Amino acid sequence: MNGNALNVGTCSPLTSKFIYTARNVAVTICLKLSNLNLTHKENRMTPQAHEVLTYLKQHRTIGPKEAWTKLGVYRLAARIKEIRDAGHDIETIRVYQDAKTYYGKYIYKGEKRV
Repeated sequence: MNGNALNVGTCSPLTSKFIYTARNVAVTICLKLSNLNLTHKENRMTPQAHEVLTYLKQHRTIGPKEAWTKLGVYRLAARIKEIRDAGHDIETIRVYQDAKTYYGKYIYKGEKRV
């Protein structure tokens, strides 16, 4: 072992191993997975999806213009998919601006029943 290396052992099977390398120094991090609540899908949502969900719970609807101007969310449909995947019921309606142009408006219906 050279002077720059530190041997901390190996990660156990119940941990996840992450290796970070910068400037010729490798750091291994063992993260105990049992301390994380990865079974609840809402924990996998991005921070923007959490913001959109909070907005929907307060205002019941959101469109792309509100998402961009009020929340800074550009890809609203992707955030809505994350929210749906987390178990929330959201209805999509088409709002037509003219005969060929429309956008999606989303209506929060609550959490899905299991």
